[in-house]
Amino acid sequence: HVPKSGGSSIGRLLNAAYGASYRADYADNPAHPLSQRVLDPGRYFARQEKMPAEVRCIHGHFHPGKFRIPYHTVLFTMLRHPVDALISWYFFWKQMKRQNDPLHEYFLDSNLTIVEAAQLPLLRWTLSRTYFEDFDMGRFDVIGRYSDYERALNDLSSRIGTPLDANVKDN
Repeated sequence: HVPKSGGSSIGRLLNAAYGASYRADYADNPAHPLSQRVLDPGRYFARQEKMPAEVRCIHGHFHPGKFRIPYHTVLFTMLRHPVDALISWYFFWKQMKRQNDPLHEYFLDSNLTIVEAAQLPLLRWTLSRTYFEDFDMGRFDVIGRYSDYERALNDLSSRIGTPLDANVKDN
């Protein structure tokens, strides 16, 4: 999922639904300036990791091209209008403690305005390049809209055959 699009809530629901076969993947965030996705995109996309056999659900911040995804696999993402997401991201980062993230550090140290933050390439191109560049969006079974969270969860729930409670909302 893309940051600030309901991912914490959805991750909690999926973790409860899949238990030991759930895997959170936040170690390879494509919006992190020092990630392999940013530093060496050719190698990043060439590696295509195999989905671990014991894992039935992977959720987190990663480019969907990171994995060799079998066609029978249900793919889901939650998107938020880019302006709404940027506003949420901006105010979240303003109050968030430093976590050794170079982009966040730069944001804080430069005391960026919301317009200046919007001009940073990793934020400006969050959807079109950072998270989904060169990925066929038609591969997704469900592309949920944060503005219609309940419907998105209902669509995902019907695809995976597991009830997901749309009343769960973190953050």
